[in-house]
Amino acid sequence: MMNDSPAEWSPRLKVFWALVGGPICLLWGLALVVRLSPPYRHLHDFVQEWTSARNFFVGQPIYLRLSESIPQHLGSNYQAHVIDVNAHPPASVLLTLPFAKLDYGSAYLAWNLLSLLMLALSLWLIMRPQGLRYSPWSIVPILVLILTSNSLAQQVNQGQLNLVLLLLLTLAWSAGRSNLLLLSGALIGAAAAIKLFPAFLGLYFLCRRQWQGVIGMGLAFVGLNVLTGAILGWGVFAAYFVDVVPQVGQFRDFWPNASIAGFWSKLFDSRSGHAIPLWQNALLASSGTILCCLLVTGAVAWKCWWAKGRAASDHAFALCVIAMLLVSPITWDHYFLLLVLPFAVLWRVLPATTFNRIALVAAIITLGVINPKWIWDATIPGDGELAWGEDVVVSVATPLQTLTVVSYQLYALLTLFVLGLVTKSLPSDRKVTDD
Repeated sequence: MMNDSPAEWSPRLKVFWALVGGPICLLWGLALVVRLSPPYRHLHDFVQEWTSARNFFVGQPIYLRLSESIPQHLGSNYQAHVIDVNAHPPASVLLTLPFAKLDYGSAYLAWNLLSLLMLALSLWLIMRPQGLRYSPWSIVPILVLILTSNSLAQQVNQGQLNLVLLLLLTLAWSAGRSNLLLLSGALIGAAAAIKLFPAFLGLYFLCRRQWQGVIGMGLAFVGLNVLTGAILGWGVFAAYFVDVVPQVGQFRDFWPNASIAGFWSKLFDSRSGHAIPLWQNALLASSGTILCCLLVTGAVAWKCWWAKGRAASDHAFALCVIAMLLVSPITWDHYFLLLVLPFAVLWRVLPATTFNRIALVAAIITLGVINPKWIWDATIPGDGELAWGEDVVVSVATPLQTLTVVSYQLYALLTLFVLGLVTKSLPSDRKVTDD
């Protein structure tokens, strides 16, 4: 078994993290508490699920336009921004039905508190003796990185679904390690019903010929959607795919989209006006996206096919999660919270060389901690990609900026993927250290 006991920390290392990490966790923890409640008269992504759930209880269409449902449920002082529909699948509305009985502020707070509880449970599953056997002291640097991260800040600011998905994926990984393949697949299927793109992880079961996982995934995905249709009405699926999905496609060329599709769209099929295309050619954008996604999928499928033993299997699952973010049509910065599990796995299963440690820490900071707006505000003229109001100058990225600063998160994600792909995991019987 990999890592038969948690690595021991030296007294000096414990003192360092107690003195440095403790105050950081306290300060950023207090800032997190402030973020838990919604800012006054400002709406974020959680309003999508909340209004859809409210619509259900008052007999309105689930996917009623936000410009109509927001005034109805919140008053005329509020209005929708950027998107006028709930962009998330019907099962996500089912998940948030209980919160519709609360006013928006209370629902937002309750959702964030529940999400943080899910994060805590995910970390426990990863660190516990039956998991990756991290030292209890490791929670300090882990919390420092998570609490100071832009990804967690955006997750809480937006009231997003990432920590639900993280828990489901972590539970699926844990169940798979215990050979509970039907349950593992069912948890992935539930995640796919809520947000669709986790369906990519079915590749892990297919390539490892774990047919129970495939069956469990299919049953859970279909079952949860059948339950959704039975409760919310079968018309929600037609409304989602006919009315919502085409509108979501307009965000593919927005700067924060760190997926492969986002890169090619910004370069060759940018229609939002946020980026100047190198050459407007939708066919080239689609071809580049498909080719690159096939290469990533083929590479991770090969890794999964040949994975033998627990360490190699953990390694393959981690790579699948990273590849999932690369091939997703849209990957926002708050999606990087889903990298908590891959980072934890790669830290344990890759050889503890100086290069590997520096590369992983650099990837964590680049993807999770740094707010990309800091980079873009410093390098791209104007008042920002989504500047609002009078007397503002909306920023537009040139092709050179798209190839450099706008796409740096994609490059970091690709670097992390390649590092995990080309580096062999440690033998299962070899001990590795946390520090």
